[in-house]
Amino acid sequence: MKEDSVFTEKNIKAAFKMLCEMYDEEDRWMMDASDDFFALEGISNYCMAKALEGRMEDVFEYKAVSAGRNHVDYRGRYLFDQRAIRILAVENFAMEDYHYGMEYEAELWLLEDMSFAVVHCFRTMMEKHGHLGALTEYRIVRDNIESSEDLFFSIEELLEELDCICSLAESYKR
Repeated sequence: MKEDSVFTEKNIKAAFKMLCEMYDEEDRWMMDASDDFFALEGISNYCMAKALEGRMEDVFEYKAVSAGRNHVDYRGRYLFDQRAIRILAVENFAMEDYHYGMEYEAELWLLEDMSFAVVHCFRTMMEKHGHLGALTEYRIVRDNIESSEDLFFSIEELLEELDCICSLAESYKR
């Protein structure tokens, strides 16, 4: 990571605080009125920064991966001009049978510059011998989150997902 990166504990906290402040006061009743919005959830700034940094990735508009003899690992154009972290996904549609699955989700991504994007993802999966045999994903940026009208998830879902991300990162340290 570059020395002049904006991906710091302070900036991450500020970005998520700004996101939480988009909700009505009624919706954020459980949030601490102090400067540390995440303390109530047991999410430390340090934990959040380390956990999120470890999940940073290049995101592609299209990806196709398959295992087996005819291994495929294809990635299309970059979706963003920077790396990003998928924070949460809300399923809009899903269908599956014994060997095939299809999902359509709305995703929240935190970009390296601390902005948030709404991405829609259509995914197909094929199972082979009890494991994922093939996966395709197509993503499109629907919007940047700039106001409460852009939010497609509850504040509880956001805090719960951040807590899960941090808890998982903490469990790997042990």
